[in-house]
Formats: sequence, C-alpha cells, structure tokens
Amino acid sequence: MTRLSAPSAFVLAAAMLLPGATPVFACACCVDRGYRFERPGDELEANQVSELEGLTFAQNAKLRTTAAFPDDIKGFEPTADDDYKIAVRREQGIWRFDITDSKGGTGTLSFKLPKIIDRFEIDFPAEDNASDEPSLVKEWRIVAPVSGEGMFKAGLSKSARVRLILQGRGNMCTSGSDFQSWQLVVSGPRESFSFMGKVD
Repeated sequence: MTRLSAPSAFVLAAAMLLPGATPVFACACCVDRGYRFERPGDELEANQVSELEGLTFAQNAKLRTTAAFPDDIKGFEPTADDDYKIAVRREQGIWRFDITDSKGGTGTLSFKLPKIIDRFEIDFPAEDNASDEPSLVKEWRIVAPVSGEGMFKAGLSKSARVRLILQGRGNMCTSGSDFQSWQLVVSGPRESFSFMGKVD
C-alpha cells in the first residue's frame, strides 16, 4: 500500500475540506440507480471467504416441501414435519451442516468451499425501503460436491452436489451482515431436497 508523505497527506486533507469539494472515498460503497451485476464463476476472494466464514446461521431450519410431500423428497427419509435444527461447522475450508430432525435423527452434509462463486446483485427498490438510496438485492451461490453422514449417508450418490444460496440486501461493499436468509439445495441422479433458514 502506497503511503502519502506528510505534506501530500496535508494537501489531500485540506482539499477535502474546501467548499464544494467531494470526499475522495465517500462513495466507494454507493450504488447507482439501476445497477445490475451478474457474474457466474467469479473468483472467491480472501475477504469474501472471511465474510462467509463469519456468518452465523440460526439454529431453526425448514425442509422445503410441496403438496407432494413426502414423495417430493429424494435422498433421505424425512420426518412427518418440516422442523429441523442445524449447526454449522467450518474447519480448514470444509463446511459441515449438522442437521437434527424432530425425532432426534441426525445427519451431516459436508462440502469443501470452492474457489469460485456465482454472484447476482441488482438495484431492485422494495416497498419496505424507506430510504431514497438505492439498495442492492443480493444472491450469492456456492456450488460443490457434497457427501452425507447419518441419515443422509445411504441416500446420497457420489455425484450429488450442493448449492448454498445466500440472500440479502446491502450496498456495493458486501459484508456478512447483508445476508438474511439461506437455502441449501442438494441435487443429483437420485437425490432432491433442500433446507432453508435465517442468518443471524
């Protein structure tokens, strides 16, 4: 990082205080109206990894179901309801979702954090946004091979994949606090199910 000399730093600070002067870094995180960003396969940067690893997942989760339940769930035997508890562990790039059903059955879905991420961010005004400032709707998607233990072990094939979807709202400078909800989608030749919940 280039360091400014004392005279240069003084001139810069003085210039920022002049009438009508625009702060140099004031809008580094600002969003332009109508902004749209969609990039699949974007390289996952170190600061993004840090924000992801700092996420706290609420312990209550739901199994996504349809009117066809339980026939719409493939890959494990769900309980009669869709209430589950989760705990997320992250160790040396390996993410583990420990999931417990209402009857005490347990299982773990594990995947390695990949080096790329799909990012979708768009200025989409919402009725609950009281501010006139643009606010981005954000969706980050992480796709990776997944393995299962416990109640997921027998039903997952070797080619099963997981998609972790994080959704939220914020400005151009993304932090973990921007995300409010998540969905964990498991798919493959003989598996199809997903869990969803909130980010604390």
